[in-house]
Amino acid sequence: MDERRIGHAPRRIRVLVVDDNSDAAYLMGECLRATGHEVRVVSDSREAMEAARDQDPDAVILDIGMPFLDGFALARLLRADRRFDRCLIVAVSGYSDDTSRRLGREAGFDHHLAKPADVDEVIGLVDRAA
Repeated sequence: MDERRIGHAPRRIRVLVVDDNSDAAYLMGECLRATGHEVRVVSDSREAMEAARDQDPDAVILDIGMPFLDGFALARLLRADRRFDRCLIVAVSGYSDDTSRRLGREAGFDHHLAKPADVDEVIGLVDRAA
């Protein structure tokens, strides 16, 4: 992560990170916190909608390949709820082929990054949402 970014978010926003790989979720969350954002991390897709309703995030960083509900289903659920109309939803996933990207657009993702995602790119997207 570019150390010049630490604590320098244009505006502090609420970010929800959802990834069943708890280590990856934790790391992404810590990087976003270091830039000044308010971050909540969940590693269970079943908790994601409840967390989103509790936190009312401005941005969601979302894995696709998760048990129970995959990221496509979660993105569709978020987009179906009007309070998340303006929420930035970014896929960070190992599923990055053309079909997955098309399905992601159809589900409501604003951006689709392949794992391992460049942390600075994720931070840049979140900062632009701020």
